[in-house]
Amino acid sequence: MHVEKNVSDALLAIIMQSSKSKDGLKSRRDLEDMGIREDLYAQVRGKRNYLPPAAYWLSKTEKKTFCTRLSEFRGPDGYCANIANCVSVDHHVLLQNLLPVALRGLLQIGPRTVVKRICNFFSRLCQRVIDPEKLVALETEVIETLCQLERFFPPSLFDIMFHLPAHLARETRLGGPVHFRWMYPFERYMKTLKSYVKNYARPEACMADGYMAGECLAFCLEFLKTYVQGWENTNRNEDLEPNEEILEGRPIHKAKAVTLTEKEREIAHRYVLMNTAMFTPYVEMHLEELQAADVRCRRNEALLWKLDGKRFTQWIKQKIRSHSNHPKKLRWLAFGPRYEAQNYRGYIVNGNRFHTEDVKRKTQNSGVSYEAFSMCRSSARDTNHMADVVTYYGVIQEIILLDYHMFQIPLFKCKWANKGYGLKEEDGFTLVNLHINQTAFRQDPYIMPSQAKQDFYSREDDSSPWYVVMKAPPRGYHELETEESILAPPSASQQCEEFENQISDDESSCVRVDCEGVYVMN
Repeated sequence: MHVEKNVSDALLAIIMQSSKSKDGLKSRRDLEDMGIREDLYAQVRGKRNYLPPAAYWLSKTEKKTFCTRLSEFRGPDGYCANIANCVSVDHHVLLQNLLPVALRGLLQIGPRTVVKRICNFFSRLCQRVIDPEKLVALETEVIETLCQLERFFPPSLFDIMFHLPAHLARETRLGGPVHFRWMYPFERYMKTLKSYVKNYARPEACMADGYMAGECLAFCLEFLKTYVQGWENTNRNEDLEPNEEILEGRPIHKAKAVTLTEKEREIAHRYVLMNTAMFTPYVEMHLEELQAADVRCRRNEALLWKLDGKRFTQWIKQKIRSHSNHPKKLRWLAFGPRYEAQNYRGYIVNGNRFHTEDVKRKTQNSGVSYEAFSMCRSSARDTNHMADVVTYYGVIQEIILLDYHMFQIPLFKCKWANKGYGLKEEDGFTLVNLHINQTAFRQDPYIMPSQAKQDFYSREDDSSPWYVVMKAPPRGYHELETEESILAPPSASQQCEEFENQISDDESSCVRVDCEGVYVMN
């Protein structure tokens, strides 16, 4: 953790510096003896010395853009502190996620790619699940990255902290994942111990007394738990006890009663039926009946799914009504929800806290992504009918609870980015356009909370409609997380392309030609 702190501080200091100190102004002969690049020699211009801009320098406009991106960053709840005020102990967030995104398009490709490589190294090293066979390659890769750093950044950057990353991969092979060995739990507990101090002349005694009192209270509560009903602290983003009325998760904030139109109710009800496991056999049965009744459905798969989406709700209602031996839950689902629903501004499910887009907070909890099999979807989002996994990105607009008389089912109504012209891959990042027409999604804007994966976005600038997709796991480990999702690094730190193919060996690449240098008086 301390290595990440020093590396992030050093990189920010070097990138944000605007001039060199007077001690660096040596004679030309001294610079030649030291092996300093000739393109970076100080040039005498009248009574002043001109310092050419190095490859890691930012222009004044780029500095404003870089600082604006950091100050306007909003992460999900519990992810990090407010970066706009202070970095605090969130250097790992800055180094692993924010720095590559904030530098996107600002530096030359050489130093920018090197910074992305070092950030990607720490991101992959700090995953909760690590493949031991990949650690050997990771150790070799970081050594190469440190050598490439020396090509562009000054020698003053490389202290002992920049040497330690060469040993971190081997340390992980010997000691296990970093997630179980870093200092954050101890630093958090030190804050608790410091709160026990009342007499600053005897801080150790106050901590000892407070610790003993807390242990005694914990022992008494554990002893009386089965006899006396007490109140226990719960994690901020954890689901409460299972609720028979709400099938998954729990809403937060105050509910607002809304009345659904006929079309809204039909679309929401159809989505619930199509995405409930107990109705899967009935969906297949309905498709077979459509193919048997209409010859066109056998030849045109798009027409088949279109008719299935239009007729399935009425067909299943009559099908279930004609048989009385079905479970009660199945009968109420087939009957359909009430027109009166409840609207919430927040919802907690699977350890994630979601808010609607209109909730103005210092955190960003409205971003979601949804993975769907295009062949199995009755949706306007699907442009093909192959059995491919398609990922959709969007933001939550409404959170509604459909009332099925005996229970309630939550749904997220989202604004989605179009898979065609609303999504692109650029410089190793996934970018989405969240300011597009939603006509293609009017017939299918909903997802279930259990299907939503929390994302958050970093906007390029105020005038751009494009946002960089970033990911963050929930604070606690959940059984619903798959190994693949844990192993996957955040999108802001994806694998870079082969470094040798992007950077030439010409030393002129160490000087910026699109940026003005600085003048220093003799």
